Amino acid sequence: MPVLLGTGTAFDQAATGAIRALAADCVCVVADAAVARLYPDDVIRFAALGSSPGIVFVAPEGERCKSLPVLGEVTDACLTGGATKRSLVLVFGGGATMNVGGLAAALIYRGLRLCYVPTTLMAQNDVVPSMKTAINFCGRKNNFGTFHAASLNVVDTRYLHTLPADELRAGMGELVKNALVLGGDHFTMAERMFDAHARAALDDALLAEIVEAGIRAKLPALAIDAQEARAGMIFEYGHTVGHALELCYPAGVLPHGLAVCWRMRCCSYVAARLGVLHGSERVRHDALIQRLLPEALPAPLPTVTDVMFRVMRDGKRGRALESADECSCVLLSAVGEPRQTETMLSKFPATLIADWLRAQGLPA
Repeated sequence: MPVLLGTGTAFDQAATGAIRALAADCVCVVADAAVARLYPDDVIRFAALGSSPGIVFVAPEGERCKSLPVLGEVTDACLTGGATKRSLVLVFGGGATMNVGGLAAALIYRGLRLCYVPTTLMAQNDVVPSMKTAINFCGRKNNFGTFHAASLNVVDTRYLHTLPADELRAGMGELVKNALVLGGDHFTMAERMFDAHARAALDDALLAEIVEAGIRAKLPALAIDAQEARAGMIFEYGHTVGHALELCYPAGVLPHGLAVCWRMRCCSYVAARLGVLHGSERVRHDALIQRLLPEALPAPLPTVTDVMFRVMRDGKRGRALESADECSCVLLSAVGEPRQTETMLSKFPATLIADWLRAQGLPA
């Protein structure tokens, strides 16, 4: 997984050289609309790094791009623009853009080379190490996709300084997940991140350190489980209800990283009810999350029925052989200690999630 991480003039020159070294005949740039507005010179620069003129496709902002029609439009732009097997798909944007662009790269000619230039904290630390690419389909999250490794990741921390506050907090949410799942130095890093953020002291040096820690967090598990189906499943902590909550709001209202934090609160509730997570460990777990979350979910609140409908259609369903009235997720027995099962998923009565949702004030 080749990664260039840094910022500044020398870094730009190194990144340009690394992309050129891929020797693409055409660079097909898939850029998030907001990113294209903020960094038009970079879009032009990236598109010019092939041996012939490049292609630029500007995708809808955020989660709205993860649809079958947009996937078709990206593919059409690449093919009608003259992409060949020697071409490179370069995705310039956040995690959603990386998902749709990465999936297009995986499918065109059964696989084009791929370069990611992530522009959000979440994408830089969470998406870069993963091979997963997917769009949302039939009202479900990330359920239509495949696996496709990037040939190069160019991670420039300067893009993080123009992130909206909610997007920055969403990226912090994924780092909180790593802290809770892995504990140790990752927990300490999350605390340093929050302390620096409170002092408005998230400079490029610390951001690079945070991003590198996020990337390295996944590497041991991915080395033995590249498709994140067993050992790598621990990084799905908080995602079952997180995805369901996220989909119950209009796109962008509850960003993915914050939705995952709400779900991790739900996980600690479930684990405590099952007698898995006890006293001081639950307090420590929830206290770290609380440094990021507001007091309540955004209004208007979805219904328990709507959220549970989506929970019971989660993309991981079936892995743990759940019965019709059960669901499953990763649970922790302590900070840094995921509960061990064959799939790393623990199944339990779905009513426990419904109970937690009602405790958050969601109507029936």
